[in-house]
Amino acid sequence: MDVDKEVKEVYIKNLRHWKDLLCGILEGWIERSEKARTVEELMRIKKFLLLSYLDLFPLSGSECYFCIAKELGKIKSCEECLYGKENGFCYQPGSAWSVIRNKIEILRNYVSTFYYKPKIEDLK
Repeated sequence: MDVDKEVKEVYIKNLRHWKDLLCGILEGWIERSEKARTVEELMRIKKFLLLSYLDLFPLSGSECYFCIAKELGKIKSCEECLYGKENGFCYQPGSAWSVIRNKIEILRNYVSTFYYKPKIEDLK
């Protein structure tokens, strides 16, 4: 399958936007880290950095060739998505996208719950 140039341009533009967003977030967390005075502060910052990255994992339609093609009218519906035909459509339970999304949510919950659990005295 040949790549559609217009879809590819939008895809790359969206990836550049995503990269800039990630870099901006990382810069913000670096600035916060530079101001940290305790290990506990650094660990909290790292925890929020991890959560931010998981929240921004590139699985939305703006980072999907086929979703962009649909948005541009190159394909008429999700049912024409070649990825969906092979891996299950995004909206279907058990599809590859759905499984990945669920695993990211599980990882997010683990990071939120278990990564750097401060002791009560650390919060004072």
